[in-house]
Amino acid sequence: MSARAGRIYLWIGIVLAAIGVAQLLAQRPDSVSWLALVAVLGAGAAVALLPRVTIPALLGLSTAIVTMVVAVEVPVFASFVAVMIAAFTLARYSRLRAVALGYAVLAGTVAVVAAPELENGREGVFGLIYPIFYFGGAGLLGWLTRKRAEHVRSLVAHAEVLEREQAQRVELAAAAERERLARDMHDVVSHGVSLMVLQAEAAREVLHRQPDDAAVALDAIADAGRTAMIELHRMLRVLRGPGYDLDALVSSMRATGLAVDLRVQGDWALVEEETRRALFRVAQESLTNTLRHAADVETAVIDVVCGPDEITIEIVDDGRGDTGFRGGSGSGLRGLGERLAALGGRFEAGPRSDGAGFQVLASAPRNSA
Repeated sequence: MSARAGRIYLWIGIVLAAIGVAQLLAQRPDSVSWLALVAVLGAGAAVALLPRVTIPALLGLSTAIVTMVVAVEVPVFASFVAVMIAAFTLARYSRLRAVALGYAVLAGTVAVVAAPELENGREGVFGLIYPIFYFGGAGLLGWLTRKRAEHVRSLVAHAEVLEREQAQRVELAAAAERERLARDMHDVVSHGVSLMVLQAEAAREVLHRQPDDAAVALDAIADAGRTAMIELHRMLRVLRGPGYDLDALVSSMRATGLAVDLRVQGDWALVEEETRRALFRVAQESLTNTLRHAADVETAVIDVVCGPDEITIEIVDDGRGDTGFRGGSGSGLRGLGERLAALGGRFEAGPRSDGAGFQVLASAPRNSA
């Protein structure tokens, strides 16, 4: 029970006590029964205490009404209202056992009040029955109010559960986004640094013999660094992913001296971003591994097929190298394979069937949902 309900009952008790006293004074202005007056005040106090100590307060109310019967034969009207409020309170706040006991006390009280009226012939049997309908109606109203409050609490609890689940989903989504950014940052840094290291080594080899070629390599280092920084800034600002431009990737790889041929069927730009991101990273990591681990590599081919239901990308090169390193690990190609599996796609990497080079094949549904 809330503090507000307690204050309401207090004021109801005070008002009923005042009405009862006024009624007693109006009925017998010259000879007020002090016993009846105390009983009226006691009934008001019992009403004020009903929501806190329901059964003791109900017993006190019953005692006060019986005292009025003894003192003035007919209890004041305020006591009738007090019993209705007691019936409402029992159904609204009490447990089943207390409800049964309370209504038994109320029934006994009604019988005590009605018995003298029946004996004197002032009331018929209806005089005993009609109060039961009033009190039963009050009890029904209390029960309906209780059920409504329970329903509201259930709705609030359900809303709180939904709110917690939503917060958990947001937290999981944020964690997944942080993990994705970490993987993307690894890919960007690994790709950019690999290109810069390769170009730096190439520039060192030709610096004295072919300074023009060294200048080209240094320009490529600068371009790779700028590209990496742009992508890192975009990710750190948690903006939408880059365009995942395969043409730009091919251009950066060609600048290293690797001949890359890009063949695209369909519109790559219309592929869903999550799918495009994952497949782009596969191509990027594959070509980086080709430069890093393959020997005598001359060419690489990227085949992209944007079908109505599935997007596939195949990267093939003609180099030789350790297939373990070429396959990648951790956050490399295998990590990208796990990302594709989460999207409902597939991933394969291994030596070509003719033994001349390495092949990476990845696919994902056009719409990850």
